[in-house]
Amino acid sequence: MKQRLLLLGWIFVTLISYYSLDAQVIKGGIIFGGNLSQVDGDRAYGFKQFGFNVGATAIVPFTEKWSLSIETLFSQEGAHQKETNVTNDYPLPINGLDDTSIFYSNITNYYNLRLNYVKIPVLVHYNDRRFSVGAGFQYGRLVSVKENNRIASADPNVPLPPYYDLDKFSNKNDLNIIADIKFRIWSGLYINARYSYSLIPIRTVNMVFVKSQTNELWAEELKQFNNTISLRLIWVFNDNAGTLKKQGTSSKGI
Repeated sequence: MKQRLLLLGWIFVTLISYYSLDAQVIKGGIIFGGNLSQVDGDRAYGFKQFGFNVGATAIVPFTEKWSLSIETLFSQEGAHQKETNVTNDYPLPINGLDDTSIFYSNITNYYNLRLNYVKIPVLVHYNDRRFSVGAGFQYGRLVSVKENNRIASADPNVPLPPYYDLDKFSNKNDLNIIADIKFRIWSGLYINARYSYSLIPIRTVNMVFVKSQTNELWAEELKQFNNTISLRLIWVFNDNAGTLKKQGTSSKGI
């Protein structure tokens, strides 16, 4: 399935490039920015995990107003919850519990998940002189994971296990839908905001939940999805290149 998607993407880009070469010059650019991310389905809320979003892009204008872009990115995503006293329901991984019969409501809870991806977004853009809006899809391949889910007793006389291992990421693939907007701020320099969301679960986790006031337990299977906001700077090297300029028509940017 992965090979078919990559092949279809390559054929699509090749066809667009073939029909565009007589009218436009393919533009190149570099990307530097960051992600604010969370993982839906882990019960750690908010876009609290920061990571880098860096890479390169190729842009193929196929009319004065429309263009196609493809990128290669290193993208850091995940989730984060600082260590706090638990007052509401909280999750614990079921495979990390030796004894589910005794819990303590006065505990602290910390969670950190770092997911490092190589991602290939393909987008179609509508371009005006100063801004561009786009939408598309993104394939990601997980290259490394670092995860820490730690609970501890607020009472030092009541020990609890310091670390729990969650289910491993057996699914290395991530397929996203993307919405994107860019603004030109100077020459070939653009500021870019992007939103992406997983179309398929990045994993499924079995968890035990504990009601902090009553120690009541229940189990639940959770599907998890990447949910990411990206803020980036994009420098396009040959932003004014192409036959629009040669024909005397002003460039509309990317």
